[in-house]
Amino acid sequence: MKISIIIPVYNRHHTIKKCLKTVVNQSYKNIEIIVINDGSTDNSLSIINSIAEKDDRITVINQENAGVEKARFNGIKAATGDFLMFVDSDDCLPLSACQKLIDAQINTKADVVMGRIERSFFGVVKKSVLNELYNNKLIKKPELMDEYYISFFGVNIIPVNIVAKLYKKSLFDNIITFSLKHGEDLCLNMHIFPKIESLYTINDIVYTYNYGGMTSNYNKDLMNDAIRAYDIKKSYLDKYNYKKGYKYIDIELVNFLITDLTQLYLYKSFTVDELCSYLREIFKNTQISACFNSLKNSEYYKNPEFNLLIDGCMELNNEKIVKWIQYILGNTKKLKLKFYCKRILSAILSKINL
Repeated sequence: MKISIIIPVYNRHHTIKKCLKTVVNQSYKNIEIIVINDGSTDNSLSIINSIAEKDDRITVINQENAGVEKARFNGIKAATGDFLMFVDSDDCLPLSACQKLIDAQINTKADVVMGRIERSFFGVVKKSVLNELYNNKLIKKPELMDEYYISFFGVNIIPVNIVAKLYKKSLFDNIITFSLKHGEDLCLNMHIFPKIESLYTINDIVYTYNYGGMTSNYNKDLMNDAIRAYDIKKSYLDKYNYKKGYKYIDIELVNFLITDLTQLYLYKSFTVDELCSYLREIFKNTQISACFNSLKNSEYYKNPEFNLLIDGCMELNNEKIVKWIQYILGNTKKLKLKFYCKRILSAILSKINL
């Protein structure tokens, strides 16, 4: 049985060679490797082509820069394997990853097999915590939907990304795109999850996530994508009558707003007055205001921190908004120091090529 491994690439000339090396050298040989060059402007493509010339299992697709979602979509359309795997171009696969995943699939006939992830910071590896979920566990419907679909709506039970998993390709028949720059993998998984009859977990490490240089850029798309994802998730909750997910997407959207405000302080050096103005402006959004109204009547409102935020925004009460922001800034000062220390360490380590 053939596995199609899909790797979107955009300006990753520092990492793509190592990534492809770990994929090409998999102990399980019946694979095809589909690399989608998403309009890279560095020399990523030349590196990819030089490796592809030596291995006829590699297919290279070139597209104008359209984002990872479109690149992944084109990779899925081109895939000819029985199963799909997804790898980010700055990450790696342990050399036995495909073998362990396909062996588990053959033994269980599961639609999806999921393994563990290790995280590497310039060679310093931290393995994921081994918990009951990864104890060679077969999860079938209806339990799979009843107990685990909630993961896509803000409750962390199973990983919602698409890496470290082996999928039956048929799950991706008639897939759609969501026009997101961030969170597109969660939405893709959320879309196919109701089709999954069984999921099997193994306790083996099957993916290495590499932490790279720390970004110092404000993510200007964060809130737009968060609001768009909120609408998408709500439509899926409606479609599958999954009532217990509604309150969690409200909480999740507020947490995105907090992250957005923190980034504005860290990366754009917004003052308290500027953050207040931003909050008042964003609260005009109908999804945000509806979300806050919902949380006003929930147990979430009992949290003093969010009580201030919700009341301040709903009442357009400057005093409460300022008080909440000052509370948040007190926490983010330590975060800011940690951020700059990580940037310095990352820059040093990248220079010495650990």
